[in-house]
Parts: sequence; C-alpha cells; structure tokens
Amino acid sequence: MGIHFTLFLLIAVFFTLIFCFKGEDLLHIGRSRIVAVDDAEEHLLDIGNGMEIWFRTWGRTDGIPVVFVHGGPGNAIADYFGNSNQRFFADANNSFFVIEVDQRGTGNSRPSVRDNWENMKYYADISIDKICQDFEKVREYLGIGEWLVWGGSFGSSIAINYGERYPESCMALILRGIYTDTVEEVYAVYSREVYLNNSKRLLEFDILYNFAAQYVERQEKHDKKPNPLDPNDAERLIRVYAEMISAGNRLATWHWFVFENNLMEQNPKNLLDPDEIDENFFRESLSVAFFETRLWLHGSFEQPTSDLMNPQKIENLTMPVWICQGQYDEVCPPKYAENFATAVQPTGKSPRIVSRFVNGSHEDTDPAIEDCLQWSSREFVDYTRNPLR
Repeated sequence: MGIHFTLFLLIAVFFTLIFCFKGEDLLHIGRSRIVAVDDAEEHLLDIGNGMEIWFRTWGRTDGIPVVFVHGGPGNAIADYFGNSNQRFFADANNSFFVIEVDQRGTGNSRPSVRDNWENMKYYADISIDKICQDFEKVREYLGIGEWLVWGGSFGSSIAINYGERYPESCMALILRGIYTDTVEEVYAVYSREVYLNNSKRLLEFDILYNFAAQYVERQEKHDKKPNPLDPNDAERLIRVYAEMISAGNRLATWHWFVFENNLMEQNPKNLLDPDEIDENFFRESLSVAFFETRLWLHGSFEQPTSDLMNPQKIENLTMPVWICQGQYDEVCPPKYAENFATAVQPTGKSPRIVSRFVNGSHEDTDPAIEDCLQWSSREFVDYTRNPLR
C-alpha cells in the first residue's frame, strides 16, 4: 500500500510540474534536446503598459545560454536573412542555447512600429536602459542564471550597457562594430565635413541633408529670422528627421534608412535609391528610422544616462570581453572601439579582454568580421572549459 501511494505521489508531482511550470523553465530541468533553428520556439513576454517582447529559442536546451542582441536600432531577428546567426552558434558540439530577441517596438514585438507608423507614439521615451531592462526580464522569465551577451553595432551599445548594469547576469560579452553612444560618434556619421575627401559619400550625405534643409526652409518660410539648417549640425539634422518621421513622412523615413544602408553595404547590387521607395524594405525602414533618430537624440543629447564610457560603469565589466572591429567600418569607426578597449583594460577586473581589429568593414557578413566572430565564439567555449588558460 505504501509503495503504491509513494508512486502515486511521484506521478502527481511530475504532472504538476508539467502544468505549473512555464515551458521555458522545463528546458532547464528536463532532459537535453536539440532544437534546430528552423524549428525555433517562439515566445511573447508581457512587459506591461500594453507591450510584449517577442523572442525565440533554439539550440541545445542544456547548452551555454547566449542572448543575441540585434543592431539598428530598429532592426529585428527577421532581418538576419536565412537564419544566418547559426553561423556563430550552431557549432559541431551544439554548445549553445540561443535566445534571439526583437527589441521593444520592432519586429514581432508588440505594438510594432513596422505594423503602423502611429505605433511610434508608444516609444517616445525609448532608451538603452529600458531595452536592457527588457532583456533582464527575458532572462528571469527563462530562469537563466547568467548568459553570454552577444551584440553588434547598436547591439554592442546595449550589450555594454547591460554588462555595466547587470554584471552578475553576464558570463561574457562578444561585441562587434563598437558604438558607445557619444556625441562625437553621432557627428562622425551625420555631419558634412566628415565626407569632404570622399566624393561618393559626400553626394550621399548631401541628398540626406538637402531633403531636410528644404523641409526647414518650407517650415520657416514666413519667419522674420529664418534659421537655415547647418550641414554640420548633426543634432539638428537628426531632430528635423525625427520630426518628419514621427509625422508619417514616408520619403523622409526612406531617405534616413537608405543613407545608412548604403554606408554599410559592400555589395553594389544591394544599394538602395533614396528617391524610390522599395516597399520590400519599407516596414524595416519605419522602425530603423524612428528608433535611430529617437535613440540618438535621447542617448547622446537629451538624457545621456547610458554614458557607456563612464569609468565607474566600466569598472562593472568584470566578465571576459571579446571585440571584433573592422578597420574600414564607416558606421562605427574603429577609433571608438580602440577607446573602449583601452578604457576596459586598465580596470584589471575583467579576467580576459581580446580585441581584434581586422581587415573588414561593419557587417557581420564581411568575411573578416565573420571569421573573427566565429573564432571568438570558439575561444569563449574553450574559456568556459579552461578558465585559467
């Protein structure tokens, strides 16, 4: 009788766990299994105020947790075509349990700016800190103690900020195309004087600038003292575009998106025409243009709370850090990655800093950058097994 009763209790506990635990939590208490990227499991997490964060999980369920932090701002996991992230995480030993998150307001997260430009109103107060809080909620929801944080471009800004705010949640950082959210970095991309020695880039910038300058001229047509737009006033240029984009100006949205796309793009076949909207990319352009202008203004000029290079915050980076930086990166010039690497090194608190400045550009599809990231991934796995090496 006692044996049967004990068996009954064990069965009851088992089914209670199945029905009471979130499916995500079971990943960490059940037997190991491998979920292919094509069969990735999708999730929506309610973060309050009518917002939901979309993310998906794949890989070895008992593997090393890694959160992929996409760039943009305003990009989404779907923009990494063909499940291309498996290049970095689907190694021969299936070492990783991968979490890919669409940041608030973009991609499949809700309400999405990609679905309707009017959804921009929900994210007027967007900040890197809020995005990092969302990632921390995802980690807690999944019951993960600590994870590898992997971020490129603007994703590196989030990853650094996250590491500074939540060091106890980070096994390590792997960063590509460092952007530290400073005023100088904004001016390095959005002022005319930067391109004076590059006729092609100067022409592209002038198209971006002229569209905004004409808008300002129309707005100030009846002013007694009009204030023309200075082509070297990056802050005002961004503010003008932010105003047009938030008002639903499709061509302004497209101009902003195309300028950066063509600055990064290495394949001439993938260059976009600033005066001809391609509807195949317009939904992406909505979120990229809105979140970039809003976050650049907020993070660099209005409330620079992230202040990623603050020495006191950098001291919190007590985890290993890998950096992959292209020497020919025009969007995130290498000098800022050098500044960051130099700032991290003297703290002496991180057990390992690896900086690689390679013969490449910005995108992770650049062969040199791709090789660097894959090598960093392998090094990280080896480090977790031999941390004293």
